[in-house]
Amino acid sequence: MMNQTVDELKCYKCNKTNHYIHKNRCSWVKNDNKSFDYLTPLQDGSIVCRSCLKDDSKYCICCGLSQDLLLENVDEELSEKYLFKRCKLSIPPVDRCPNCFETYRVNVLHSHLYEDDVYIPKPVKTRKSIIQGHLIELLMTVNKSNISSENHTKITEIISKINNSLD
Repeated sequence: MMNQTVDELKCYKCNKTNHYIHKNRCSWVKNDNKSFDYLTPLQDGSIVCRSCLKDDSKYCICCGLSQDLLLENVDEELSEKYLFKRCKLSIPPVDRCPNCFETYRVNVLHSHLYEDDVYIPKPVKTRKSIIQGHLIELLMTVNKSNISSENHTKITEIISKINNSLD
């Protein structure tokens, strides 16, 4: 350990270097202290990162960041934004920090399977929904036009028949 530089030293629990910890655990957090997770020596001479010192915390499966350590280092008003996401499909369940979750969400198809993440499927336009949209436009146009009430009634009935035939 004497010949190693500070960036080469590793946490004895997670095996991560200071460089990795700063780059992957701290740099994306929007706060004044970009170095809240770092290696620290223990009394027995071993070296451990601050995330690994948080025994009862959630840990990001990707980068190893402790949720408790993260929440201690962000403003209270923003703490909800920094909560970890839990994968519903993994057995056992795994947690990801917001940064790793976003990377995972972008790169993995089933990212909507996370708790607290709103998934809204894109509407699929069917032939029926397209025709109904056109019928609504037609009805709005008829309502705005200056036609006799008799013709208005006839056109409205035809639009209704077309819509009913779509079922």
